Amino acid sequence: MVEQELNENSDSVYNIILVGDAAVGKTSIIQRTIHNKFSATYENTVGVDFEYKQINKSSKLKIWDTSCEEKYKSLISSYVRNASSIIIVYDVASKTSFDNVSKWISFIKTIENCNMILCANKIDLESERQVTTEEGKDFAKKNELTYYEVSAKNNTNVKRMFYSVVADLSIFAEETDKEGLIKQLEEENGVTTTNEGNTNGEPKTPVVVVDGKTQNVEPIEKKKKCFC
Repeated sequence: MVEQELNENSDSVYNIILVGDAAVGKTSIIQRTIHNKFSATYENTVGVDFEYKQINKSSKLKIWDTSCEEKYKSLISSYVRNASSIIIVYDVASKTSFDNVSKWISFIKTIENCNMILCANKIDLESERQVTTEEGKDFAKKNELTYYEVSAKNNTNVKRMFYSVVADLSIFAEETDKEGLIKQLEEENGVTTTNEGNTNGEPKTPVVVVDGKTQNVEPIEKKKKCFC
């Protein structure tokens, strides 16, 4: 990845780190978010890498891609300490990647108590599913994680997941309506139901578990929240 030129007036950077097993689609999710493109042939990430996503004139995301190799764990640890949110990704067509989510949670908790999101990627592989939606939701509920099902390939819920993270971090502290804030971010970044909807063509309605309960996105308080 190549670091992008950013608005010089940008003064707030929020570090979002993606972790998970190899080939679960971390790089694909980032490329879809930053460049709105997809490739099935990305090389494995070596160590850590990052790209920026400008949100508005004063805020941007620094999205980190990480390797799952054991030899890079100590390197990743230093970035986890500075994370605003951590997205743990697994592949719905790989039971092993789902089983290893617990190890990633344990790894993160030994370093820092950060806001974590569980992301089930590759829902376009419905016929190859090894992990059901209910299994993902139940695991998220048990571990008090927000849960999203996405497809980097079909561009389903990827950007909306990031904008939800942005809303939870209260980047725009004056806003109280989380759903309204997400829609605002989508509009400002050119996201529409057509290119960010479900695979069956219905309006985008991500599966989300918040504080252990399945529900729609909720309003956030005016007081700024810090998860790092």
